This record gives sequence, C-alpha cells and structure tokens, in this order.
Amino acid sequence: MKIIIRTILYALLTLVLYLGLIFGLFFKGMNWDFYFESTEEMVDEIGEIPSNTSFALKEVSSLKLWIMKSSSVFFKKFQKLNDANIYNMMYQSDGNLVSGILMTPKTPGPHPCVIYNRGGNRDFGRIGFKQISNVLDDLVSNGYVVIASNYRGNNGGQGADEFGGADVADVTHLISILEELEIADASKVGMYGVSRGGMMTYEVLKNQGKIQVAVVKSGSTDLFKDLTHPDTSDFEKYIYGQMIPDYYTNIEASLSARSAVKWPDQMKRVPLLMLHGSGDKRVVYEEAFDLANLLDEIQYPYQLVTYTDDDHLLSKHKRESKARTLEWFDRYLKEGKEFEVEDSRVTVD
Repeated sequence: MKIIIRTILYALLTLVLYLGLIFGLFFKGMNWDFYFESTEEMVDEIGEIPSNTSFALKEVSSLKLWIMKSSSVFFKKFQKLNDANIYNMMYQSDGNLVSGILMTPKTPGPHPCVIYNRGGNRDFGRIGFKQISNVLDDLVSNGYVVIASNYRGNNGGQGADEFGGADVADVTHLISILEELEIADASKVGMYGVSRGGMMTYEVLKNQGKIQVAVVKSGSTDLFKDLTHPDTSDFEKYIYGQMIPDYYTNIEASLSARSAVKWPDQMKRVPLLMLHGSGDKRVVYEEAFDLANLLDEIQYPYQLVTYTDDDHLLSKHKRESKARTLEWFDRYLKEGKEFEVEDSRVTVD
C-alpha cells in the first residue's frame, strides 16, 4: 500500500512540475507584474513613497514567478531566480515618479552593487522577465545587488524620455538609493549598459564619479554614424527626432552630447569592458572600434572583445559574454584588483 501511495505522490509531483514547465514557457513573454500603463497603475501596485525616503519597493511574489522557479527543475536558466529577492521600485528623479527594478541576494549583505542600464527607447525594452531571467539573475546569484531604471516617461513613469538627455539623472539617482539600502555596499558600484544603455553608461562616466567599473554590451558611442548607415538611417526619424528636445534645430549639439567618441578624455578612468558583435546591425561595430582607437590614444583602461559575425544580442556567444561580464565585475569591483589585461583587443570566433 505504501508503495502505491508513494507512486501516486510521485506521479502527482511529476505532473505539477510538467505543468510548471508548460506554464513557464507559456507565460515567459508576459510581464504583468512589471509592466505599468499609467502612473496611477504603478502607484496602486507599489504604493506611495514614504516621507523619509525617495523610493518605494514592493516584492514580486506572483504566481508566474513561482511557476518559473518550479520549472527550474527542467530549465537551468530559471534556477538562479531562487537566489534572488525581486522588487518593483518607484522613485523620485527631478520631481518625476520613475519605475525600476531592484534585485538582492538572499544571503546577508552588504553586497557590491551593479546598476543595469537597459536598452531600447520609450517602452520598447522596458525591464521584465526577459532581462531578469537572462541577465540580472546571473549577477544576483553571484552576490551583487542589482538596480535598474526604466527611465522617465516609460512604464508608467512621469516626464519624457529624452534618449540620453535629462533622463541620465534617472540613472545617477539610483546611487543615492543604494546608499540607503543596508544590504548594499554603496562603496562598490559598477555599471552594466546594453545598447542605448551603453550610451547612458558613457554619459554617467562623464558626469558621475562614484562608478568604479563598467561593462558595455553593444553600446552606442557615435550617433552621427546612424544618420548615414543603411541599417540605422531611420533612427533619426523615429527616435532622435521624436525623443530628443529641439533636435532638428540643434542636431550637432544633441548628437555630440550623446556620443562618447566626442569626449573620451572626459570619462572617469575605470576598468571598462566593451563587448560587441562584428555583425551587429542595430549599433554598428564601427562605433565600438572607433571608440577603442580613441581610448588607445589616451591610454584608457579598457578591453574590447569582438565577437566575429555575431549580432546585437551576441546570440552566438551568450554564455561566453556572460562569463566575461561576471569575471570583470568580480575582478575589478568585488575583489578591487588593479587593472591588468594581456591585450586590450580580443577576438572571439
């Protein structure tokens, strides 16, 4: 009789796990726990900001998250979610309510911190389970507090996204939030930017002295190239012209302010890892290559890793690029080692 009962229980457990697998796949692209369509919806979900601070948090403990954690038996990519506390965040930036994400390790702190700058524009690219389960969970399971902004005007936030204008302040304000968190070691703050977030990272390095290490994946460095390159020539019409204030009356200054190739000597000197695919059609590889040449001239502490024929997402080298990113943060942020690389240019086939 005991054998029968155990068999039945085992069968039920297996069924639950398989259902978790199915639902984990089905709901993967749905982000109702993180996506807000209005400021009112964001405030209703997260709550008012307490009077003694500039931010509010609400832990995410949804059915979907439970399903994804359960399906980690089958999907190793979801296993690291079990190591993280995940919070929706709302905070003040220049008088605007802005949405973001905070993820912390479940182990006692304080932990070193990484500010993640997302790519995309407006609501395209806003932070959801894709970034959490493909990027951020790796950092958290490796012992980092991770904080990220959706930038003003997006995901229910107030204000207007200026694509690297006043919204850069939404990133720098995250540092003050880290300074208020007991679990965060705000004396060790790194930055990880992807695509447009790479552009934001360079801008922060120009304006903020507290960042100690940076990693940029497929990052924009020269917006002028987008005007003439066949793969990106529509950016001016659909992104720059629509998002950058007074763009058409001030093109030169607008693009220069957002292009690191125009001011490499103004960036804080921190260990900088640049990851870029030579087949990238969203942010062309020449942007990374040109910045690297300028960094050589001023002996900036950097390394450019070129992934041969890979795309914007580094789809062919996901594991390799993740491993390099973690190693970089561990060496120069967590362990605080002096910058040293065998070669500032590395090519991975």
